[in-house]
Amino acid sequence: MARNRNNASLPEQKSAESPQVKELLARALKAFHAGQLAGDPESAAALFMQALKEKPDSRRAVQGLFDVRARLVAEIDQDIAVGDVDAAKELLDALRTLPNAEQEVAQLEENLKTLATVRPMLAAAAALLQQGKADQPKGDNALELYHQVQQLDPQNAVAEQGIFQVQRAVLDRALAAVAQNDFAGAEKQLARAQAIRPGSQQMHDVRHRRIPGRHDVRAVRHRDRDRDSPERPRRGLGVHRATVRAQITALCRSGRRLFAVRGRICRTSGRHQGRGGPGLHRLRRTGRGAGAAGRRRAGAPLRDSHVH
Repeated sequence: MARNRNNASLPEQKSAESPQVKELLARALKAFHAGQLAGDPESAAALFMQALKEKPDSRRAVQGLFDVRARLVAEIDQDIAVGDVDAAKELLDALRTLPNAEQEVAQLEENLKTLATVRPMLAAAAALLQQGKADQPKGDNALELYHQVQQLDPQNAVAEQGIFQVQRAVLDRALAAVAQNDFAGAEKQLARAQAIRPGSQQMHDVRHRRIPGRHDVRAVRHRDRDRDSPERPRRGLGVHRATVRAQITALCRSGRRLFAVRGRICRTSGRHQGRGGPGLHRLRRTGRGAGAAGRRRAGAPLRDSHVH
């Protein structure tokens, strides 16, 4: 990657810019922010250079040319990284027209030569990936070619993206193994994927899908064995009997409490009848005493509404 110098060497400005120079600088800044860096008379580079002709000690014009050069170098680096040779050459021609750009031009020309070397390698790696040769067989796979490209061009974005595609292919094999209950094979593929790009986001996503392991296999086997065991119906019947027994016990207790309450009510009513007490008086006054007494003598059960 070409490196620009850290800062511009600004001259000592002895006087303010004239209105004409200020107008040129304003147009140059507008073109710069619009991305019109070089290549035509209304580009930022052309306008900053025209301002320097009018006033050679203009600090804003010198700084503006420095910023244009830095932006061009960054864009050429990016074009080389993604393999866009034509765009890189076009911007490199514009960079050659700027003052003090010789060092960056030389470095970028070397990068273009490297790109010419790695482009066939990238094409071959992409073809191997399409053929299913992502990381194997050894000596004839996409991953090895992408690594060779990165040795020649460490900033190559195409090679980096290709490596992530290789890892994706390996992770797909891991998921396919899980679908076939081959958990040992899935663990093996996950280990291979982790070695390609440790800690990548797609690696993290697949791991959080919970790939089963050996403990999960044992749990499934125990569950299936319990389900198919001849002892299971007996255990189920025993649980059912225990439940019914508990329900019967609860009903018996409720019945005993009901009979006890009924006995207390009958005894209390008998005492009130013998004494002519207020309980009998209330029954007669409400018109329900005779019927209730007749039912008691006949041994008929009390209505629920009389039991509190």
